[in-house]
Amino acid sequence: MGLAMACGAGLAACSLFVSVDGLEGGDAGGASDASTNDVTTDVTSDAKATDAAKDASPLVDGASGPFCEQNPGHKICWDFDESTTVPTTDETSYDPTQLFVDSADSVSKPNSLVLKWPAGGGMNSSISDNVAVGTKIAVAMDLRMTSTDLTTGQLVPIYIVVPPGPGQSQHSFYLQEYFGDFAVAEGVMPDDGGAASYTGWTLATPVPNDQWVHVEFAVDGATGVVTMSFNHTPLPNGQALSGFPTGSGQVSLGAYTVNIPADITERVDDFTFDY
Repeated sequence: MGLAMACGAGLAACSLFVSVDGLEGGDAGGASDASTNDVTTDVTSDAKATDAAKDASPLVDGASGPFCEQNPGHKICWDFDESTTVPTTDETSYDPTQLFVDSADSVSKPNSLVLKWPAGGGMNSSISDNVAVGTKIAVAMDLRMTSTDLTTGQLVPIYIVVPPGPGQSQHSFYLQEYFGDFAVAEGVMPDDGGAASYTGWTLATPVPNDQWVHVEFAVDGATGVVTMSFNHTPLPNGQALSGFPTGSGQVSLGAYTVNIPADITERVDDFTFDY
């Protein structure tokens, strides 16, 4: 099953047909067999435990200062707490009524980034930074998706383009909500115009709805080993289709939707990215 990906200004380099057939153990649009990490998570109990732990943390109520101030050293850190202005980035593609910062809900007080995704598909909305990727990429973020239906369609809340290797025109890693599955995914497009290849690793099934969840994943560029955790619980490692060299890349918060059956409100807080 292939789904066309339309790319906005913040994803100008991309031209993928996004699929989760690899997550289901199938053939991804003519690609070679993809591996999958079929890990399921007790979303409700884990999320409630995580929310309770965060409620008890001084970093949440701001008593010790903003999250990024208390967690220095990251290449990119956005806690959205200093103002309600969307962070200034290298590229943007959004409607300010659909991507904005407010204080209605957050993990670290007072603010979080809000993305409003209307039912349907083909919508691109993102803030993107161009980065000089080194030997590894690492993401950590708090995420909340709220909708009357998260069982079909596709939402990609973060999209990372890494430098392509030999024989590749593009290589990417991303989070996705797709037909009831919440996963880390990888896409590789060959430079000969052939079919793209995909693989992915499940974080939670069903997709957690209206709950803050904490997601971390990292990819070693030399070995292709993917490490992940969900709500601070480590998951088995994955193996990427390939590693990646050092060079120019891009990280985008918010990306696109395809055929979502109902409106989705997405919130992001305490985002870090290292490379």
